[in-house]
Amino acid sequence: MKFKIIFLVVLISNISRAQIRITSALAPTITNAGLGNLYRASDTNRLYIGLSNGTLFLLGRENGSWNLNGNSNPAATSLLGTTTDTKVTLASNNTSILELGKRSTLGLTLTKPDYNNADQYMAYLRGRGGVSALEFEKSTSVLYESRFYTNSDGNLRWRGTNGVNDFFEIGTGGYNDNGSLDIITGDAGVEPIVFKKNSVADGTIEMMRVQGRPLQKENYDRNVWPRDVRVGIFTGGAVANSVLQVGGSFSLPIRAVTASTTLTDTDYTVVLKSGTYSGTEVTLPPASSCRGRIYVIRNISGADRNISAYISRTGVSRTTLANNRIYSFQSDATDWQLTSDDY
Repeated sequence: MKFKIIFLVVLISNISRAQIRITSALAPTITNAGLGNLYRASDTNRLYIGLSNGTLFLLGRENGSWNLNGNSNPAATSLLGTTTDTKVTLASNNTSILELGKRSTLGLTLTKPDYNNADQYMAYLRGRGGVSALEFEKSTSVLYESRFYTNSDGNLRWRGTNGVNDFFEIGTGGYNDNGSLDIITGDAGVEPIVFKKNSVADGTIEMMRVQGRPLQKENYDRNVWPRDVRVGIFTGGAVANSVLQVGGSFSLPIRAVTASTTLTDTDYTVVLKSGTYSGTEVTLPPASSCRGRIYVIRNISGADRNISAYISRTGVSRTTLANNRIYSFQSDATDWQLTSDDY
């Protein structure tokens, strides 16, 4: 027992004397290391041992493993991960942030469509409380970072820089089965949302532009507010000259009837033809339910027909549609106003 203790003391003493301080950058260049001598990298605390050929061997890892300080000699076939059906987890602060594997391995297989493929390989971004984010490095000259993120309501959003100092945001919104899809661009409030198409023959062509204008204090009334938004379809890149500008033809619905009918939100022009009518032969919806809606009615049924009450050109209430006449009505949220007839 005494001999063993003396041997350990001598061994430890020799190891202590033979430990040489180097740097990790110097370690690969050493060719005259003493056989069995220990070398410690002062910047990484890695421990090396001298081999018979004068080079150093890193202790504490198997050949081919990954180092916390990086590897300098990985091969094209090197793998960071697993060779079995086991998930790979990247974590920080004891919190799983990124998990890799099959859907079933990650416990994410559901019965709903698009989530039921157990063999689908995927990357699962996690966080805490259902809140996580994927952010991209930005130039120092731009104002907003570009990132995908989720919030506590389960909504997914994408926010980033638009033209250096403006921002855009696209994502889902709402909660408790009251969801929405938001498309936002702004800062000054005049930034457009532009829809384009591209073809090999014609290149990129603007199809539709939605653009705001600077708000004026007097325009905060809700009935005036739409004047500060412009929607242009095929306007050649120009801001629409009205709330809606269409650079081409457009279609509105039309239908013919031969019996009493009730107009709905899918009607525009209705043609009364010869047939069998009874009761209120044309019923308009309550004016209070559809402010601004317009109907055009042409009566060629061979007789005068009755209709829900409207305000005539003389300002009195009428309920008659004369034969061989065309009428135009618009709701002011209180009454149906006759805006044109006899044309």
